[in-house]
Amino acid sequence: MENPRAIGLPALVLGVLTVGSSGSELLGASAAWTSPGGVGNIAGLISGLALTLIGVAVLQQWGEFAID
Repeated sequence: MENPRAIGLPALVLGVLTVGSSGSELLGASAAWTSPGGVGNIAGLISGLALTLIGVAVLQQWGEFAID
């Protein structure tokens, strides 16, 4: 991996956008937690957090993402 920004930055941006849209949907409705759409928003929130963490790990070169 010669340029970690080429991989890490898109994952970070996509993760933040996913967290933002899913989180705002969950916070906006009171019964959103139990509806099918709410379950999808929870899955989107978890996926967005995972993508954000992967993007940060690549950009910071943690663990397996470290360049020798």
